[in-house]
Amino acid sequence: RNLSELLLLCNEAAARSAKRHPGDSHKKKDADGVQTKPLGLEYMADRLETDDPIWGYMVRTEREGWLQGFITLTTFTTWHSDFEFNSLVQEAAISDQEKRENRWDSDNSLSQELQAQAHSGDPDGEGIIWKRV
Repeated sequence: RNLSELLLLCNEAAARSAKRHPGDSHKKKDADGVQTKPLGLEYMADRLETDDPIWGYMVRTEREGWLQGFITLTTFTTWHSDFEFNSLVQEAAISDQEKRENRWDSDNSLSQELQAQAHSGDPDGEGIIWKRV
């Protein structure tokens, strides 16, 4: 029950946002230019099943119990031994337009702070885990 509610809530929020901002070019679109779902069912199910530890909160109306919002949290894990937080590399995929229109880690200081956090693990096993990111 919860997974379908989470998916429906995400879709409803995206639809309402699209109505409020019809010309927003940052919306996620498929190859035909049609707005796609903000989070796919398979992705959400995979996260809920495999992320460990995982915890979160749901906000519901008191009378009806209708889902109003949710958040899930987990540790940051990667399975790449050479993973690096870095806002300045091309692979970060931050476009020139995004750099002009949004705040971003232009001096890479946030990335350096993230990279300096304690992390450990086996990339071929449980993954490399950052417990405080």
